[in-house]
Amino acid sequence: MPGAFDHPDFIAAHKRIVAAAHAAGKSIGRLVGSPEDGRRLIGEGVDFICYGTDASLLLQAARAGFASMRA
Repeated sequence: MPGAFDHPDFIAAHKRIVAAAHAAGKSIGRLVGSPEDGRRLIGEGVDFICYGTDASLLLQAARAGFASMRA
């Protein structure tokens, strides 16, 4: 189920992985596409977040810059 991050099976597996990592004294991280997802995952026990990718963040900044110039 690629990309189905809201599927109940994925959510259950994620919770088991976070619990197992913490039980083993390990950190666990996730890649997120939005600050909201990052905050939610931190609240669920994820220790570190990788926000976006360099290409997506650069694209967002470029779009914002062009929108500002057009305004």
